[in-house]
Amino acid sequence: MSSISKIKALMQRKIKRTAQLRALRSVKISKRKVIFAAGRRRGKSAYRWITRKDSRVRPLHKDLEGQVFDMYQGHPTEGHPGDPWGCRCGVAWV
Repeated sequence: MSSISKIKALMQRKIKRTAQLRALRSVKISKRKVIFAAGRRRGKSAYRWITRKDSRVRPLHKDLEGQVFDMYQGHPTEGHPGDPWGCRCGVAWV
């Protein structure tokens, strides 16, 4: 395989992976919008941060478990559950 072929194959894999990551991010954003719209329809304005309670939960998110946040503000550095890349946390409406 020539150098040009190797570079071409590498670039194609990178483009495919970038497209997959963008699609995943779009799905996450859409999911959060649906969840928060449902909360608004139910008259909710605050949520409790919920983790998966497993070994993969980030230390900061373990600390956020059970804390209540305004749905229009969220946490100062982490935003809302699911915002940080790879976050698997969710909400429980209060």
